[in-house]
Amino acid sequence: MLIRSLRAEGFLKFRKIRIENFPRRGLIGIIGPNESGKSTIGQLFQFALFGTTHHVVRGSIIDLIHWEDDHCVVELDLEHDGEGFRIWREMDRLGTSFARLMRISKSGGSPGEEIASGIIQVQREVQRRFHLAATETLQSFYLAERESVTNPEQFRAYLDRVAGIDVLQGARSDARNALDLLERDFTSVQEEIHRNELHMSRLQPNIDKIPELEIDLSDRDVKVEEARSRVRDLQRKVEHEQNKRDEVQKIQQELRALDTIEAKEALRKCNGLIGLLQSDLTPEALRDQDSVSNPLRKGLEKFAVACKMRRLLDDHVEAARDSLQIRVEENAENSIEFDLIQQKQNNVTTALSGKRYRVLAFFFFVIAISGLVLGLDHFFGWGIGDYVPLLMQFELEPRIGMLIAAGGAGFLGLGCWFASLASIAKQNRFEAEANISRLNMEMEVGKTSLEAARAHLSLASGGLDPGDEVGECRISSVLNTLESLRKARREIHGAMGDRPGDFLSRSLKKPLDRVRSALKERRKNLDESNDSVKRLRSKRDRIQSEIREYQNQDGRRRALEEFSNGLRKKSLAIREDMDIHRLLVELLDETIESVRMRAGPSLGKGLCRLLPHLTGGRYRDAQVTPEFEIRLFTGEKSDFLQAHELSGGTLQGISFGFRLAFAQAFVRAVTESPQFLFLDEPFPAMDRKRVLRTLQALPRLSQELSQVIVAHPDLDADARRSFDLLIETEVGVDNLELDLATMEMPKVPAPPKESRPAKKVRSELPESKPEFSKPQAFDASVAETDEARSNTKQDSLAPKVDEESVQEAENQEVAKPVAPVSPVTRQQPPESSPPPPLQVEPDDWTIPEA
Repeated sequence: MLIRSLRAEGFLKFRKIRIENFPRRGLIGIIGPNESGKSTIGQLFQFALFGTTHHVVRGSIIDLIHWEDDHCVVELDLEHDGEGFRIWREMDRLGTSFARLMRISKSGGSPGEEIASGIIQVQREVQRRFHLAATETLQSFYLAERESVTNPEQFRAYLDRVAGIDVLQGARSDARNALDLLERDFTSVQEEIHRNELHMSRLQPNIDKIPELEIDLSDRDVKVEEARSRVRDLQRKVEHEQNKRDEVQKIQQELRALDTIEAKEALRKCNGLIGLLQSDLTPEALRDQDSVSNPLRKGLEKFAVACKMRRLLDDHVEAARDSLQIRVEENAENSIEFDLIQQKQNNVTTALSGKRYRVLAFFFFVIAISGLVLGLDHFFGWGIGDYVPLLMQFELEPRIGMLIAAGGAGFLGLGCWFASLASIAKQNRFEAEANISRLNMEMEVGKTSLEAARAHLSLASGGLDPGDEVGECRISSVLNTLESLRKARREIHGAMGDRPGDFLSRSLKKPLDRVRSALKERRKNLDESNDSVKRLRSKRDRIQSEIREYQNQDGRRRALEEFSNGLRKKSLAIREDMDIHRLLVELLDETIESVRMRAGPSLGKGLCRLLPHLTGGRYRDAQVTPEFEIRLFTGEKSDFLQAHELSGGTLQGISFGFRLAFAQAFVRAVTESPQFLFLDEPFPAMDRKRVLRTLQALPRLSQELSQVIVAHPDLDADARRSFDLLIETEVGVDNLELDLATMEMPKVPAPPKESRPAKKVRSELPESKPEFSKPQAFDASVAETDEARSNTKQDSLAPKVDEESVQEAENQEVAKPVAPVSPVTRQQPPESSPPPPLQVEPDDWTIPEA
């Protein structure tokens, strides 16, 4: 997989970065001071491919967004197996991400077919098509800053990780821990089985008692049922006596109520009780009790008669109240008030008429007397008329006097008639005044009687006593009925006292006492029977409780037995798992030992090819023991040096060589296509000469690792001229746009494709393609081989190093083409420090596919 173009906005140091047309082969340098964005480019490769970076494990994914932007967009064009692809990703500060994988032409251009869309889908498709994941990339083709090994312990850990032994050791540790857990589980299961068996042995004696207790329980059930039958019979008898008592008590209550309830209700109860005593419905306690029932019936009959009188009195009083209300209070034509008004009007009219008649009678009497005196005087000549001028005109007619006297007699008759009318009017006035007096007296009596009737009807109590208020009522019907009622009361009081109902109820005391005595005896027998039943049931319940408890114990025993059987099966399964885990631990130990036996010497032989260039020709041979202890041969001492005797730069160069060897082996075993290699500050502990030689050797390592990108803070002029293309970054510059196709790039010859012994070695191994960091599983035949066979196979897997070629390489310089480049040109290193030439046989050295 090769990088073709990179475009991004708002990612880490860069607000905008655009690098087009990466060359398919060459050494590309990214040079700039710290904090200028060199590592950002490497993290862009990681984020575009996998949606994460190696820094995200310590921070948040949104920290990858530039601090002035709210989102970032990354677009990466790459080439794999002759096809072009484009990966596009976008992320905002809310953590929302989206990704797309598209197919493009090898020369770039607009995207074509969309292969996958979405974070998970793109990730799966990247792993499927490119055979890479984030972990494999970091361990194979991406050397992060500060990742170099500087001490022997780190180096051994690094080799363990590269060879996959750390995975095997982790698996062995997990298997050992699982085995320990299984052993503890097996011990606890066995202890649990022992406790269960001990508990079951303690429960068995109680379980054996269950048959005897069941027989005893059956006998107790029979006795309890017999006792309950006796209780039911006594209960029926008690209920019968209670009914008899209740009937007598009910009659008593009704008799006592006769003294307080109204006459109508008392009459109804009396008739009912009389009918009850005369029929077949007589309470059982009063049957064949003539000495009690006959006096009771006669007393009720007398009381019923008095109640009828009291009821009749109430009816008369109510009728009198209604009539008096009309007569006294209303202004109707028949009311006393209306009659009074009529009489008063007649009296006034009669008085006026009498006065008028008296005036008229007096007037006519005066005229009549005057006429008689003047007529007689005129006739007889008494001389009285001389003093009347009118009569003087009639002196010559003597008969005029008689006419005047006759007229006076007539007026006298009229006067007498008017006087008689005045007398009649006076007599009528006297009668009217008498009627008014009578009506007023009747009004007072009527009001008194009405108030008495109302008081009786509102204040009258139950029983036969009508009260004193009704005596004030002067209605004849009321008085007659009241007299009859008082007579009946006197008879009843003489025979039964003031409270006849209470007297009649006391006559039932003897029958009631007999019933109560019988009821008390029945209840006593019932209580004794209930106590007997309770005792029997208590014994039965105790037996049932024991049976249930023993049955529960039996159930617990069966459950414990079933649980113990399950535990035994579980213990067998655990024992099988223990055997499997023991075998797994043994196999893993043998596998680790076998991998160490194969990988250690093979890695040492493979390192010998790069060792002169990585150490400046100081060390020419290397050994890696099965325990991954490194020893380098030095000509000064003519002996091997241990890892702790080496400098940090030497250890770093050795780790760098192992990383390159492992990357090439991974390409051949997995991807099988040209691959990019990104090195982020790979030479922190190397001196200038070693850095220069390493940079000069990188472009010709292998046919597969064709695109090598090196990020470094600063390099001298000689080292800069080792790059085919050079990208420079500056602090504070967040916009980088480059087209690498416009830069002149010298032609660097690719390593020749010769016979590949490594391919031949892989053909001798199993056909499967193991994944990175996962050691190939060895079968039993490999684990059982002797040391000689193991050494033979290691030699077959190790790179073939020709001592003559090595000696010849020491005496030659690295042949590098000299051609002008832009912005830098590649030159030969100065003659003062000639490095040993690198033999262009990249396929001759490799590490085992484990």
